[in-house]
Amino acid sequence: GDQRLDCSEYVHLVLAAAGIEAGKMQHVRDLDLDDEVVRAVLAKRWRAHPACKGASSLAACMPKLLDAEIITPASFVDDARLLAPRR
Repeated sequence: GDQRLDCSEYVHLVLAAAGIEAGKMQHVRDLDLDDEVVRAVLAKRWRAHPACKGASSLAACMPKLLDAEIITPASFVDDARLLAPRR
């Protein structure tokens, strides 16, 4: 939600307010969740996610997390609309 934003969500909202559509929203399930770094971040942060309120474990919360939408820095990097013209 708009009450708590990560950096990519903030950039997405700022660009949208300026009339610029960039990046792509994805479901968490579409990301590489088998990566060791991603697993470490999930293990550290899952309790703070609103979808996990009341969940007893990451495993119990995971179905809700997988349905969450996210915009990643990579989606901006991959968006050709944000490429600067070459001179």
